[in-house]
Amino acid sequence: MLFQDYYNLEIGSNGGRFSMKRLIICMITCMMLTGCSTTVDQEVIENVDNPQTDLENTNESEDESTMTAEDEKAASDENLTDTKSSKEISKLESVDVTIETLESQYENQNEIVSHVKIQYPVIKNDTDNESIKEINNFFQESAQALYEENNTYALDNVEAMTEETLINNTVREYYSEYFVMIDIKYNENGLFSVLQNFSESYSAENKNTFSTGYVFDLNSGERLNISDIFIGTQEEAAQIIGQAFLNSDNITENLKNQYKEELMANTQYVEFYLEENNIYFFYNPNMIAPYYEGTFSTSIPLNSESIFKLELNQKD
Repeated sequence: MLFQDYYNLEIGSNGGRFSMKRLIICMITCMMLTGCSTTVDQEVIENVDNPQTDLENTNESEDESTMTAEDEKAASDENLTDTKSSKEISKLESVDVTIETLESQYENQNEIVSHVKIQYPVIKNDTDNESIKEINNFFQESAQALYEENNTYALDNVEAMTEETLINNTVREYYSEYFVMIDIKYNENGLFSVLQNFSESYSAENKNTFSTGYVFDLNSGERLNISDIFIGTQEEAAQIIGQAFLNSDNITENLKNQYKEELMANTQYVEFYLEENNIYFFYNPNMIAPYYEGTFSTSIPLNSESIFKLELNQKD
């Protein structure tokens, strides 16, 4: 049977035009459905035909991640460099300093019977520098402790004064005085040196004096000791300092001969400070000789070769 005959037969067997219309509708519907299915399949086929797409996307993501890490490291290195540069730029050479005072005095019948006066240096610290803060705290806390201790004694001294004492005119025998005065000796090349002078008396006629020297590193906040100043061992430094005392014009030959061993062997008790072109060393009274012998002092020029760790610019 020919296709045309079969076609005619099918049409005729289903009732003519009505069957033909249904066939057309079915064909259109199938084509529409097939078209949608084809679209989906086409997408799948495209993905199958290009299996590297997801891999390429993954690689691109990894490359972006790698680049980000590299960028972060570069930024971190740049920030570190900036921080180092900032520290170098902000390295302190000298500072602004004021002197603060803690003071009290007490009278009895209009006559001063006790007087306490404690000075201490305060370094200007607008940038809240930690090293400067440490130095300031050191001096302030020390001054506060000295003030409290000696002010307590001054109050006790006033209370001990009785009417009988006043009547017998023995007020001066009860007089007490405690002073701590500050002298800024060196403030350059990143170093800060102070001489702290103490004066105490427990009557108007008797007075004791002694001093303490300080050298601070402005950029670390640390107080320097002799081993920070001299090249070599402590024994070698002691020999240099001891010989400087024996060569000093501030000590008589008689005292040099009498206390030679002490001058050479007791550098653990020596005080020192910087001033202009020299480093000064001294023994307070009663350290190596009786109080009446006074203070033993000497100095070494800062431009002396091959003995100092510090590199200082001396004044002309």
